[in-house]
Amino acid sequence: DTLHRKEAPPLLSKVSVTSLLPPAEEEDAAVTLPRPRFLQDSDTLTAAEKGTAFHLFMEKLPLDREWQDHELEAFAAELVTRGVLSPAGCRSLDLVTVQAFLQSRYGRELQTAGELRRELSFVGGVPASSLFPDAAGDDRTVILQGAVDLIYRRDDGTWVLGNCVIYFILIYLPLFEGGG
Repeated sequence: DTLHRKEAPPLLSKVSVTSLLPPAEEEDAAVTLPRPRFLQDSDTLTAAEKGTAFHLFMEKLPLDREWQDHELEAFAAELVTRGVLSPAGCRSLDLVTVQAFLQSRYGRELQTAGELRRELSFVGGVPASSLFPDAAGDDRTVILQGAVDLIYRRDDGTWVLGNCVIYFILIYLPLFEGGG
């Protein structure tokens, strides 16, 4: 149970996945934010900024082919040239581990997936009782809206959902499994 569950609103109708996450600290919504630090050239990145750089890299990396180490480096440099990653974000990437993931059974599965989609928006109906603890037995449908980082179809026809956290787990998991 990884979602932060809130009390049911008086009228259940539509919620976003983001609204189910733990609340961020209150900030003034009218503030104009500066360009994120991970897009600036700073050598000191927070864990969140490194994670964002990693997510951007994995989001942009074409997964329909095999990659050599030097090609991953060249692709990361291209993302810096295009302004997608900062030089510091690029330097924070652990491309050896990305390569270990791509060589794992999960990475190979992605490279040969017949159908693969990224950043896929979704809207669907779910029972109110599955989102809100105080709505037990409530048979009303709540519209749930969000986005999936990655979804692909395996050879056997089953669909697999992925996100940046899952990428991270799958990248490090093969290292603990002896190379996947």
